[in-house]
Amino acid sequence: RMFKYFIGEVYLFESPNEDDNQEKILDVEIKSESLSINDEINNEIPDNIQVEVENNQLEIIKLIGRDKFNLLKKETLLKNDLGVIIKIIQILQSKDFNSEIFTYLFNDEPDKWYILSRIASIREFHCKNIGDINTVELVKKLSQNWTKSLPELIKDMRIDLDDFFKFENHVAFKIASLFSDINTLQKILYPEKEIDISSFVTKLSNVFLPSVVYTLEEFGLPRIISKKLHECGFINFENKELTLEQALDKFKEYTADDIINILKEKNLYDDFEDYILNYFYEGLGQ
Repeated sequence: RMFKYFIGEVYLFESPNEDDNQEKILDVEIKSESLSINDEINNEIPDNIQVEVENNQLEIIKLIGRDKFNLLKKETLLKNDLGVIIKIIQILQSKDFNSEIFTYLFNDEPDKWYILSRIASIREFHCKNIGDINTVELVKKLSQNWTKSLPELIKDMRIDLDDFFKFENHVAFKIASLFSDINTLQKILYPEKEIDISSFVTKLSNVFLPSVVYTLEEFGLPRIISKKLHECGFINFENKELTLEQALDKFKEYTADDIINILKEKNLYDDFEDYILNYFYEGLGQ
């Protein structure tokens, strides 16, 4: 999962043409920056693209007014381009929109996350590289990522393992970035409500796993082993105060064989976990 979904496909054929590669990189940078709300960046882009920027900015001013636009310009954490920001604003300002809809994100009842259906009108919300899926329903099902086993989840979501990890990646990055910007915008549009959905954004970023569990996968420890160790009482991964450093320090107090014995004592051991745990501990320098 780490290599395929966070680093990318790895090829060992021949080096790409450096000039062609550089040209592509510059093209991507211009496209992404062309929709920035940051004037300093906009001054560095071609004149023809600045026209597009100005048009988008004028559209936002028309929607929310100059004062709120100036507040938005001070916000350096926007993750999506202005085209997407405009779509979000239009949803948040539609006549039938009630900002109280955000409060349902604070509970653990996915069927009440009505905002998902509203945001589904934004193209970027949907995962392009998976076939015919209902993104709203899959996000709701993914909310059980920690409480259900992987086979159970895949069966419930009716997708294969490869698509499951593609969807996780989409949620962790694209959908989380959308809700991060939604949070920024709703604070500007409805400051009197004093609503902050950053906790939900964090859940999306961690695909509804405890944050330390999700990060430990990048260190080579699969969630299935983390779940077993949580069940054993080795580490309470549901402790919101737990940091990655604390978890790693805990592991360093033990050897791979110690962990294997703990799992065996609780009848939670699987033979393949011997290899995984030894590989994980090699990465820890032990």
